[in-house]
Amino acid sequence: MKNIWKILIVLIVLAVVVTMFTSGKNQSNVYPLAVRVDSFNQAEDTVSFVDGAGNEWKIYGIEDWMLGDVAALLMDDNGTPEYIYDDSIILAQYGFNDYIRS
Repeated sequence: MKNIWKILIVLIVLAVVVTMFTSGKNQSNVYPLAVRVDSFNQAEDTVSFVDGAGNEWKIYGIEDWMLGDVAALLMDDNGTPEYIYDDSIILAQYGFNDYIRS
């Protein structure tokens, strides 16, 4: 009886591993991105960030963000590491306000 359970567990694990590698979806990766608050849209309640390459990223929730705030975004590449325009923001974390430092 113990051998049957062992064989069953091995088959289930094998099935899960095979499914993971043959699902057709690329593995996505997360990466950090430093950005600065560029603008707000009150009507849509969005904050626009700009990264060092000039790409714009948006999140919902203006709340306490101010122009000049520097933030760290945790990004997901959605399985396409060569193409950034489908990446999504997982988390936006406040860093500091660059206007205050100057």
